[in-house]
Amino acid sequence: MKNLLFDFSLSALNEDVLDAKLYLVHSFYLLGLRRRLVLLLSIIINEPDYLKDRDIRTLLTYLALLSEPNNIDVHFDLDNNGFSPRYSLYLQELQKISLPYKENTIVSITK
Repeated sequence: MKNLLFDFSLSALNEDVLDAKLYLVHSFYLLGLRRRLVLLLSIIINEPDYLKDRDIRTLLTYLALLSEPNNIDVHFDLDNNGFSPRYSLYLQELQKISLPYKENTIVSITK
């Protein structure tokens, strides 16, 4: 079920508005997402310029990261020698938001 939200995020990152709208509607009805969240996401989808904004893309990438399914084999494409174009774009967006090595230190919470 959470694949719907993940596929919505991938479609939005790929600027595939029709698929993103379909996944969002299905997520609303099947997952019971809050109306305010769905309203925000539908505003983002309905404005093409918003999909190019860096902060919006970061939001969509985090949303995809939160809802990423355990089995990503469905996004592996043997014909293209790797992942599907949507998933590849998602991986590129993940790399953009990753923290630099110096800031990505492990903090011990037991001391």
